[in-house]
Amino acid sequence: AQFVDRLVEKVLVGDRVHVEHDSLDDPSGKRHPPGLKYMLTELVCNGAGGPEVVTSKGFDEAKLGVQAQEWPQFLELASEAAELWPIPHLRNSLVAALGAMKAEICVGVFEEETSPRAKARRLVQDAGFDHYLSSAALEKSAGDPAKALELLARGWTPEDQDAMSMPGSVASLSSLKGGWDPNAPRCPFSKASGSSTALPLGHPPVTGQPAAAPNPPVEDNRAVAARALADRGMTPAQIAALLGMDEV
Repeated sequence: AQFVDRLVEKVLVGDRVHVEHDSLDDPSGKRHPPGLKYMLTELVCNGAGGPEVVTSKGFDEAKLGVQAQEWPQFLELASEAAELWPIPHLRNSLVAALGAMKAEICVGVFEEETSPRAKARRLVQDAGFDHYLSSAALEKSAGDPAKALELLARGWTPEDQDAMSMPGSVASLSSLKGGWDPNAPRCPFSKASGSSTALPLGHPPVTGQPAAAPNPPVEDNRAVAARALADRGMTPAQIAALLGMDEV
């Protein structure tokens, strides 16, 4: 609930993502912020493996109402809201889980569950494993549901920071505008390096993410979102799946 509350508050600022909503003092309104938070909380808790039941699915009127072209910026906001958890893998797993909920968050988007990734996830979840473990095991086993189930059956659990890493995934997204490289050297005092060391005297300020250019084209938005997600520890495979991009 705290995550959704933070996320919806960020969305309703309206500087990066724009959704239709009504003021609390408008008695005729149907899309008040508390209602949007309630519906999204149901969706996120259910999608993350909780017992909550989603009371309305498939209707644009019941969605948060993110525009499909603003999905990359929405993921940026989600990654920022998820910083309330100290463990990188928990943060990234939740943001990755939002990818499976896109059709229930964006208006004009309908659920597509025919991809190999979706089928593999269903197979693992049908065996009794939640979204968190299913996603981690599939990433570890390069998307092979049989290998993922074998891992989980042996009692495998993801490590905190590098559980989602997968051999062969490090050379991804390098074709993005700006040339983002997951192996590129990073400042030892930046958030991307995972350091909590205080800045030395005279070091320039370090910010969590690049400043957004006014009204950039969609491709630029995806590049900015990819870099922001990478700076928060998400793997290239996760970023490619969330943003609908080719990994290599």
